[in-house]
Amino acid sequence: MQKQKGISTLSVIIIIIAIAIVAIGGVFIYQYSSPKANNQPQVQNTQNNTSQTVQPSITITSPNGGESWAIGSNQIIKWQSTSTKAVVVNLMKNGNFLTSLNNPKIQSNGYLNLTIPNKICGGDGCGPLQPGSDYKIQVQLINNDGSTAVSDMSDNNFSIVAPIVQTADWKTYTNSQYGFSIKYPSDWKIQEYKDSKNIMRTLAIDPVYVDTQSEYHSIDAPAGMLTANFNYDYNNNYSVPETSFSSNNYQEVSQVNIGENNSISAVKIFIPDNGAAGTPNPFWRTRKSTEYFIGQNKITYIGGPNGEKIAKRNYPLMINYVTLISDTKYDQTIDEILGTLKVTK
Repeated sequence: MQKQKGISTLSVIIIIIAIAIVAIGGVFIYQYSSPKANNQPQVQNTQNNTSQTVQPSITITSPNGGESWAIGSNQIIKWQSTSTKAVVVNLMKNGNFLTSLNNPKIQSNGYLNLTIPNKICGGDGCGPLQPGSDYKIQVQLINNDGSTAVSDMSDNNFSIVAPIVQTADWKTYTNSQYGFSIKYPSDWKIQEYKDSKNIMRTLAIDPVYVDTQSEYHSIDAPAGMLTANFNYDYNNNYSVPETSFSSNNYQEVSQVNIGENNSISAVKIFIPDNGAAGTPNPFWRTRKSTEYFIGQNKITYIGGPNGEKIAKRNYPLMINYVTLISDTKYDQTIDEILGTLKVTK
């Protein structure tokens, strides 16, 4: 029994020594591999504690300076962006906002196909786009709340030049009596009309059809899409003399220059909806009209049927462009025709 007790004690001592060796070795290994033991800085994982926001960017690539774009020509505005936000493309002149070129906003797909307009609308109203060499394009990334996230502008100016009008094969109408000439496409129709006293008073130009002489006298409508009326009388009923046109809810009045080299001054009246203006004629209710009054008007006053005064204004020339309210097909061509107008009397 004593022998067995001695063996048991020896076994316990061996086990204790083995455990101690293992423990001392583990401490040594930990100290050796610890960053502090090697004088290495500890790296703390902060992945879940910080967030990085990537800012959107947009850079215009064309036009970026030196280009020359003609009014009426087809062009492509290009940009590069890291965002899919909506984009607004603006036309700038001399560093100032002129007009937006895309409406509604488009996604940032990197380009905008554009026909350089001959007319623009901005904060100062609508008018012709003027040729110049101080234009730039601005592109803006738009946030959901409508604010601008980021924008970019052409590095240098580009030019917008007058439209390239191919009039070499156009025909020319000349009237020496009124000192009037104008060019028109060779495949368009043209017709003169005389009044009841057999005096030539109206010229009609149209791409499809012009009235016959009998229709001209019997139908209360323009004889063609574009008409020139000579010694035109414009009558209005007023309780007091009225010497000039004025804008109102139904018409826009402006002073413009038309004709060859923009050498002819005219009063322009644009009526976007003759129906809204209260015309009783069914033909006019669905149409818009643009009228140009040229030359010094002569005003006389005559009595109306109810004792009111009628201001009778006579203009040497009135040109009228009439089309359906939503039709813009011939706007560019009409502007080009008006650009060939000459008046010598």
